[in-house]
Amino acid sequence: MRLQQFDDGVVLVVGEAGEYRASAADFAADYGAPAPALPAGAITRIYRPGEQHHTNSGDTAEPGPLTWPDGDAILAALPQLLAARETRENPPPTLAEVRAAKRAELSVACRSAITGGFDSEALGAPHRYDSGLEDQINLVGAASLGTAVDYACTDVATSTKAARPHTAAQIKQVLADGAAIKIALLAQYRARVAAVEAAETEAEVEAVVW
Repeated sequence: MRLQQFDDGVVLVVGEAGEYRASAADFAADYGAPAPALPAGAITRIYRPGEQHHTNSGDTAEPGPLTWPDGDAILAALPQLLAARETRENPPPTLAEVRAAKRAELSVACRSAITGGFDSEALGAPHRYDSGLEDQINLVGAASLGTAVDYACTDVATSTKAARPHTAAQIKQVLADGAAIKIALLAQYRARVAAVEAAETEAEVEAVVW
């Protein structure tokens, strides 16, 4: 294990847990106290418990005690210093950031649900209709014709997709069913977002799911 100090305030701690290097200010924040001051005129200090301890002023090296409690305490704190540096350099997200990420997640989930298809019984039995953006436009167009149309859908019972005859009333019912489902999904999205905004902790935010 090795502790080194430099006249610019940099502290270097090396041990089995890893290597820690920090400025004087960062060391004080991570350790909870400033590093021991170098003696007047010294530009470096090196300490290896029981093996080596001296300060260097450029021309001369001044020996120090091979047992140095302040140095031993810093060396013993190496795991905590490494953990503190990690937290300082990679701080956890703020509550605002967690909320923003959750809102984005819910938006993607809502969009996926809206464009992932919907079921309608306008033909007398459940059939699934595509609901991508282009599909929504096509459905509005088909319903606006006011006439019978052949429109693609999947028989839920057989999983068979085909263009099936729809009366004007049936295709309008399909449009109404799709719109009702979309409105319900948007309402669900708004409720989830409101829950996110009301959450006061990260755990409460993460508990909100689609």
